[in-house]
Amino acid sequence: MILLDNIAFELQRAGGVSLVWRAILEQCFKDNDINLNLNLLNRKNDNIFCPDIPVHIPVLTEKTPLSIRRYLDIPKSMPAKVFHSSYFRVHGNKKVKNVVTVHDFVYEKYDQGLRKHIHLFQKMRALKAADAIICVSENTKMDLLDYHPWLSSREIRVIHNGVGQDFYPNSLAKSEMMTDYKVERPYLLYVGGRNSHKNFNAALMSLNLKAAKEINLGLRVVGGGPFTKSEFESINKLNLLNNVKYVGQVENSKLNQLYNEAFAFIYPSFYEGFGIPPLEAMAAGCPVICSNASSIPEVAGTAGLYFSPNEPESVENYLVLLQESTYRKKIIDMGLSRSAQFSWEKTGLETVKLYKEML
Repeated sequence: MILLDNIAFELQRAGGVSLVWRAILEQCFKDNDINLNLNLLNRKNDNIFCPDIPVHIPVLTEKTPLSIRRYLDIPKSMPAKVFHSSYFRVHGNKKVKNVVTVHDFVYEKYDQGLRKHIHLFQKMRALKAADAIICVSENTKMDLLDYHPWLSSREIRVIHNGVGQDFYPNSLAKSEMMTDYKVERPYLLYVGGRNSHKNFNAALMSLNLKAAKEINLGLRVVGGGPFTKSEFESINKLNLLNNVKYVGQVENSKLNQLYNEAFAFIYPSFYEGFGIPPLEAMAAGCPVICSNASSIPEVAGTAGLYFSPNEPESVENYLVLLQESTYRKKIIDMGLSRSAQFSWEKTGLETVKLYKEML
């Protein structure tokens, strides 16, 4: 009996953790050899990545409010041999084998205050109880052993995140010069949160480079919530009010279109546990300009156009090169090849394989 705790779908409306968890669930639904129970408050919620749950799958519920339940052990009464939580919960029965997924070390590296201490306490408790640990990248595994060297004797499995089939090239003109694109103005695309480690200001600064100004380059921003007051102040200080557009949270079909029509995708992050958006961009045939930090080179491989996140001015060379059709086609083809090495199906299959080994 495998018990999966789907609390991530209640804790966030979207995000990488939800994508990973959906991949695991969908593979479990397909596998007839698995005896599966789900711990889920509702079969339906407002998380955009939550899959439809087959009616034959038992759904076990807890009545405790989410604000408290997220920190509590799974009740001993919930039957399981292997338990896997989507967010650092532990099964109350000591005989049950616990699986823990570690996505990153953002809290350890960048957060502070009470929220950080609560998160680290919960993560440490889950790691101590873990019979197996999944890391989403080799870089995250190195971070894990750096912060917790005592875990070196545990079963630690690297299972990469994937990329969805919703992302693909929808134009035969992807290798042409930007003047052949049917968009109102060429733009860089930024996708995701804008916390301090995401280095969003570097994306803004790239618009004031000489090459960016010559082609009237704009910036479109997807996700992460509306611009804050301080972000508006930064945009205004750089004289970019007419260059930057917040698109909001969009469905994958719209996001795929944005990737397809972009001059390039920019990913200036100081730190990532994995980094899903660069793969989505590559799969859609969009060149990826990305920082050379943490897990990003592990994900983007030789298809990424790398720069130091502390030196956004080094992006300029890529803005010049990507206007040349032969170079542009080469980078796009490399990105398509690289993204094809990752899939959510593979993520799910490798996770289910681990469950079976533990059973």
